[in-house]
Amino acid sequence: MENTKFKAVCSECNEECDIPFEPKEGRPVKCNECFKRGRP
Repeated sequence: MENTKFKAVCSECNEECDIPFEPKEGRPVKCNECFKRGRP
């Protein structure tokens, strides 16, 4: 399996990040740090 990364901008901190999936139009993307912070 390929480890393809896609460039995106985090919807919370507005930092550019690499994500392991292709972002969909109209769906917010979170960087790894913001994603971890939002989980209990």
